[in-house]
Amino acid sequence: MRRHMSAIAKPSFKVELGAGSRTMEGWISVDAVPGAIVQCDCANEPLPFKDNSIDEVHSSHFLKHFSCPEPMSHVLRECMRVLRPGELMRVAVPDAAIYIKAYMEHRDFPEVIPRYEKAFFFNSPIDSINYIA
Repeated sequence: MRRHMSAIAKPSFKVELGAGSRTMEGWISVDAVPGAIVQCDCANEPLPFKDNSIDEVHSSHFLKHFSCPEPMSHVLRECMRVLRPGELMRVAVPDAAIYIKAYMEHRDFPEVIPRYEKAFFFNSPIDSINYIA
């Protein structure tokens, strides 16, 4: 039985930005730190991939490290350049607004805070804000 070329699976190229040396199976980690599969300073360099060559870009708690509009706009433009048309970019960033609002209204912080082991002693509500940041 002959298969058409369209029926043959094409290789999938998925990129995780800011992954450090931790690599998800099936993904290419891109980070400025040693240990990443691809070492790249995303703020100052183009992503080292051809135009329209990547199937998916994942970024978790990475974009929060960039100033806006630059270099964040540069990073986002590079993601759009390398993504194949119609493909997906997933972005996760912390929602600090809920914590800042609770702080400003002198309310208890949302339930998410106790889920994390505290990195230092908390003496005031602003210590919690600093920890989240």
